[in-house]
Amino acid sequence: MKTKGMNLRRSSVIVLVITACLAVMVAAALVDMTAQLHGVARRVGTAVEGVRISEQIALELASLRDAGDAMSRVSTEEDLTQLLGEATHYVDSERELVTLNQLIVASSSYLAALRDLPADASSMRVRADTRGDFDVAYRAARELGRVNVEQSRALTRLASRLDRNADLIGIPAALVFALGLGAAAWYLQRRAFRPALALVGSIERYAQGDRSARAAEEGPVEFRSIAHRFNDMASTLEDQRNARLAFLAGVAHDLRNPLTALRLATEMITPDEPLPTEARMRQLFGRVQRQIDRMERMVHDLMDAARIEAGNLQLQLETCDACELARAMVDLFEPATRTHRLVMDLPGQPVVFRCDPVRIEQVLTNLLNNAIKYSPQGGTVRVTVTRDEDSAVMAVSDQGIGMSNAEREHVFELFRRTDAAKATSPGVGLGLFVARRIVEAHGGHITVASAVGKGSTFTVRLPTGTDSP
Repeated sequence: MKTKGMNLRRSSVIVLVITACLAVMVAAALVDMTAQLHGVARRVGTAVEGVRISEQIALELASLRDAGDAMSRVSTEEDLTQLLGEATHYVDSERELVTLNQLIVASSSYLAALRDLPADASSMRVRADTRGDFDVAYRAARELGRVNVEQSRALTRLASRLDRNADLIGIPAALVFALGLGAAAWYLQRRAFRPALALVGSIERYAQGDRSARAAEEGPVEFRSIAHRFNDMASTLEDQRNARLAFLAGVAHDLRNPLTALRLATEMITPDEPLPTEARMRQLFGRVQRQIDRMERMVHDLMDAARIEAGNLQLQLETCDACELARAMVDLFEPATRTHRLVMDLPGQPVVFRCDPVRIEQVLTNLLNNAIKYSPQGGTVRVTVTRDEDSAVMAVSDQGIGMSNAEREHVFELFRRTDAAKATSPGVGLGLFVARRIVEAHGGHITVASAVGKGSTFTVRLPTGTDSP
């Protein structure tokens, strides 16, 4: 069965893939922003450290200007040189590098001007003689601090912008995931859980004895397939139940008819009246014998059907001639009918194969009996034996009621009888089922060709090679 529609497995995979892709994209965006924030934080720290160093350089420059003796100037000069070297480690932009280089040049000029002064020069003279160099170096130090402050403010604004962007991504992503989970829950409730619960309910009703319970074929493809198979199973079980009931009714009917005939025969002999004539007695006993034979055949069919269903059908194989088997069956049935003409078409040489002769005679008996029984107007019943390559072929044809194409497809099933057969003669639908299983047990097969009102031809093919049973 092919079902079109929603596939739960495919839908789940698609949802998982879409969710995973969205999660990866959001995670990648957040990771990237986190990395940028870490970079911004590092650069802000560098800028803050640059501000601190520039302020210290400005203080050291002022200390050099106000130093009262040469010893103090030497110590301060060393500190200044160390701070300038340290400042090079915190440069974070081209502009800052240019400003720092200007500061280094101006500081070097100022230090050179200080070294040119006499060691005993007073602070007043130091200020007067180095004012120009000091102003340039001091302004450069203040400019370096201002550049770092601007960079720090710019980085702070960038961090704020990244934070807002993270909120713009994270909050909608959380809402999307929440809506997705809600939609998935609604989808599962409506399209998966509800059909599943309905299917379970149908199965429970059927298990509790409601044989009419059927599952609605809705929801995902998987559930629709399960429901379809459950419905098929329930319908099959119902058909089998009806067939068993019909079988029991048919058996009761077929047993009642011979029992009625036997009762009527025995009622002809009463304790207080003389016995009928010998001719009448022979007629009565002949009727009794026919009914006994009929019931015995029915019992044998029932026992064979039971053995076949249990897999206990045993074959006693012998080398046989299909022509002799057919001839024996025709000789058996010829005296039993006056309205039918039994004709044999046999080849000029034996058709030898291995079989259980009793079982094959049972098959031919069933086919001949059906051919006569379902040809109520009489006519020709033809038995044909041929050899077809490695098969022995036996066919029984009649000119009876026939059957339709739909009926022909089920004629070999257990308890199956056509409507015309039911109206023509009693029976329970065992004979052809048993015949087919016997033929199949021999490694052969049986087929039928038929048309309504034109009769039927049943053909049995049995292997003649060494690989036959």
